[in-house]
Order: sequence, then C-alpha cells, then structure tokens
Amino acid sequence: MKDMVKKNRQSHLRGENNGRNILTEEDVKFIRNSKLIAKQLALQFGVSISNIYDIKHKRSWKHV
Repeated sequence: MKDMVKKNRQSHLRGENNGRNILTEEDVKFIRNSKLIAKQLALQFGVSISNIYDIKHKRSWKHV
C-alpha cells in the first residue's frame, strides 16, 4: 500500500466520478435528509438497503 501511494497509483475516483456509481450527489443529499425508511429508499434508487444505511450514517459518500 505504501508503495502504491508513493507512486501515486491509487484510485482517486469517488462519488459521481466513479464509473460504476448509481447515485448522484443530489441523490445522496436527498437520502440523508429523507424520513423514508431504508427499504423504500433502496427501491426508489435501485441500490441495496445496506447502501442506504451506509449513506445515512456517513460510512460512504463521506465527501458529500
């Protein structure tokens, strides 16, 4: 890992810059402010319930 960082070979793609993302920053802001339950949000955005939980608890999308 140290060698990877030293040679600047780590990925810098976060959030919308990652090609495999499903959500946008606006979606993440909506999820964090929503009073809907995780299951409803997961169905609405097409992601897993655990993904919604991680977003709400700032374990993912920390930069937003």
